[in-house]
Amino acid sequence: MKSIKYIILLFIILSNFHLFAEELYSLGILKVKSLNGSILLESSFREQENTLTNNFYDKQQSLNFNGIFKVKTNSFLWHENFCILDANLEYSPNALKENFLVMPNRTETTNAENFGVNLLFFNNRPLSFNFSLGQGLSYSMRDYGTSIQTNMSIINSSLIFKNSFAPISLSFNKSNSQETYLSDSKTYEFNRTNVSASASKLINGTLENKISFSNNNYQYKYDNLQLSNLDIFEAKLDNKLIINKENDEFIQSNLTYYNQIGNINQNRLTENL
Repeated sequence: MKSIKYIILLFIILSNFHLFAEELYSLGILKVKSLNGSILLESSFREQENTLTNNFYDKQQSLNFNGIFKVKTNSFLWHENFCILDANLEYSPNALKENFLVMPNRTETTNAENFGVNLLFFNNRPLSFNFSLGQGLSYSMRDYGTSIQTNMSIINSSLIFKNSFAPISLSFNKSNSQETYLSDSKTYEFNRTNVSASASKLINGTLENKISFSNNNYQYKYDNLQLSNLDIFEAKLDNKLIINKENDEFIQSNLTYYNQIGNINQNRLTENL
């Protein structure tokens, strides 16, 4: 068998821009500090020829294009110690075309859009709060296949209390994903919700203690079928006794309680020393 391959990189364009100032733009209480962006365009062409011992001849050609467009901003409201605001926007088009002599030709197009925003309140204070939101949309179209549209959303939040006695953190996270098969309008949904809390305490510089709780809820649903639900609760107690000042000799213990409710139920208590 004789095989000849040609791979040609048509072009790559990478462009970055960055604007920075103590205050690039002011709109009332909104102060824009920086604006960043990047553009990446990439395309490649591949050709392969195969000749078998029985003089069977096959030729393949593949053309691929990828692009990424990103924009990021950094701002604050009133004062940086009050609220820091970060936002980003991304668009990514992709296209693939393959030609064959024997197999059917194939084309695939994918477009993805993502937007995110993050707010951080009282960053330099004992009590701080963080909130972020993300939204995404992608569309994939294939020849002789299924076209899929995917919607995604993410919400994250956390509350942190810094203190010398026992630092505490609380968080809430929620994500959702929905796939729609455009050929028959069938859908697949996946949801996850997480709530967690933790506190830590250092006693006499030698005994580290940390307690944490988390609850995860998972939901799955395919088209009109029954919703599947899984709920997991976990509690942990971690202890670490430091033997020397170099912190390379210590005794560590872990106590974990795990409870799962769903299609399969589990309940266990484990201890490691």
